[in-house]
Amino acid sequence: MKQITLIVFGCLFIAMTTHAQDFSLFQSKQLIHRGDTLPYRILYPEGYRAGGQYPVLFFLHGAGERGNDNE
Repeated sequence: MKQITLIVFGCLFIAMTTHAQDFSLFQSKQLIHRGDTLPYRILYPEGYRAGGQYPVLFFLHGAGERGNDNE
């Protein structure tokens, strides 16, 4: 029983100390190609340098997570 209580309190502590991501850091942009417009968001890493090599992470969502205002 002590272990379960400790685990529950540990999870609550972690949940209370974590912070949500600040979406204001994402830049809103658009790709226009042959008359089609694709709005997207991009977040550059801290200390970003043009010409540097960085990994790329794509988030491909389903139709239920789309919008029309890029917000």
